[in-house]
Amino acid sequence: ENVMALGYPLVQIQGQALKASFGHVNALSGVKDDPRFLQIDVPVQPGNSGGPLVNEKGDLVGVVTATLDQIVTLKETGVLPQNVNYAVKLQNMRNILTGLPVTRGGNKPLNFKRLVEEYGGSVFLVVAR
Repeated sequence: ENVMALGYPLVQIQGQALKASFGHVNALSGVKDDPRFLQIDVPVQPGNSGGPLVNEKGDLVGVVTATLDQIVTLKETGVLPQNVNYAVKLQNMRNILTGLPVTRGGNKPLNFKRLVEEYGGSVFLVVAR
């Protein structure tokens, strides 16, 4: 499934404008087959965590949470992973999201440009100091 993530990656370098990253769901489980997560190849950086993962229909399918640690993986396997990232599945977020709309209300795919415009106003930069 094609998906996009919205967030504010590496704001100290990339600035404070909202960024959209695009990719696919690669697996319906996370590290060590953890069923709470989706594996995605959407490029994410610090600052994407907590951002929405949205499919082509505009449905929220998850929340970006992590990337596979490249250094740990390199030390354990001798291989440097590329674009192995994770999002917690929507069904594991239902209690937190109670009362919030999680679907657009349509089945017709929209283009991602339109979805960025539609969802962009609901994603905010939070900086903790």
